[in-house]
Amino acid sequence: VEPPPPTLADAQALTTDSDFTPFVARSVAPEVRNAAMKKLFADPHFNVMDGLDIYVGDYSTPDPLPASMLRQMASAQFLGFFDDEKKEGGPGVKARPWPCRRGRLGMLLTQPSAKAWHSRGYARKFLARQHRPRARTSTSRPRPPAHTHMTTLICDCNQTMPLNAKALGEALREDLTLHSTLCRRDAGAFQRAIQSGEPVVVACTQEQRLFADLGQQTEGALSPIRFVNIRETGGWSRDAVKASPKIAALLAAAHLPEP
Repeated sequence: VEPPPPTLADAQALTTDSDFTPFVARSVAPEVRNAAMKKLFADPHFNVMDGLDIYVGDYSTPDPLPASMLRQMASAQFLGFFDDEKKEGGPGVKARPWPCRRGRLGMLLTQPSAKAWHSRGYARKFLARQHRPRARTSTSRPRPPAHTHMTTLICDCNQTMPLNAKALGEALREDLTLHSTLCRRDAGAFQRAIQSGEPVVVACTQEQRLFADLGQQTEGALSPIRFVNIRETGGWSRDAVKASPKIAALLAAAHLPEP
């Protein structure tokens, strides 16, 4: 006769020395099995780090670099971390091949000691050589890239963000048309612009995904599109009228060539 499955009372009576095998049988209720597993893993034995995993450890404790490794760093020698080692070739310092220009016999110098490193100015010369700026080969100033004409499309988002199209057009030296629902009723203007082949700047990021879908559906759409967020960065509602200089600067920045 099969014994009855254990109950919650049996699970509560478990100790670290108990046999947990009956509590993992298929006939055991889930709540009884979970209670038994909580009892099992409450044993501190399961929380002891064995050190076998390289990621197991206490990350709140400092782990400084070994002194032998620190002595080999040019920055540590330059900052004088080991100046207190008076003896030449102090503890932990081993002679090793020191990179230099090869002579006729192909000889290599040995690395100078910590004391010689400071006294002879090796560190300063080494760092100066590493950070020496390259000489300019030409005295002529680089020319700015040629400006490419772009078509700018602005929208007041169904009259929720009044924009001064005239002032923005004067700042951009472009005849701007203020649209109200560029992503819906006025979508034809967007489609005609991306069919022209000229780069297009759309002053809207809220409906960027919708504009991307429209671009895929538009036949002959070749123009690259840039999107500018003028609502969050320029100002909400009626405050956008006062933010015309900032909006003009955002649009002008979008007209600059990519670095």
